[in-house]
Amino acid sequence: MAISDLRQSRIPVGPLRLTRIVSLRHGIIASLVQLALVEKNLMTDTPRRRLADHVSSSPTFIGAGSALTGDLQCGGDLVVAGSVHGDSTVRGSFTLSEGGRWEGRISAANAVVAGEVEGTLNVADKLEIRATARLRGALSARSIAVARGAVIEGEMAVTSGAAVVHYEEKRKPG
Repeated sequence: MAISDLRQSRIPVGPLRLTRIVSLRHGIIASLVQLALVEKNLMTDTPRRRLADHVSSSPTFIGAGSALTGDLQCGGDLVVAGSVHGDSTVRGSFTLSEGGRWEGRISAANAVVAGEVEGTLNVADKLEIRATARLRGALSARSIAVARGAVIEGEMAVTSGAAVVHYEEKRKPG
């Protein structure tokens, strides 16, 4: 349906906004015309996005097949696909990829876990636990979302007092 078709239809259409879309994963920069549908709340002004979509353009990587033993201070985002034995403070987002393993304490602003964690995970804001995740230890975050299939053995605390969100993963890996 074209924009002119919406204007001629009976659906009330609010102002048009031009939004720039940047996809670091695919190297795509595009413009999108976004319609604000005002009746029946058909479109919200603040779309919900997954935490994984918000990794900075220059994160620190520990690649698959790599192993690190020791403590790590990270001023930005950290993405781990290998194995780490130690403690870390991450000022940005922490991402543990499927196949990645962490043994120790992690403190981060936000986190997405798809691998294995044995230890303590303290997250200041949002924690997303994917279906492939295996966590053993203590978890705390302001908000926690757990995918069906994830395994959590230990304590889990939501610091905001909100309920844990359970979801079904819809995106396919790869």
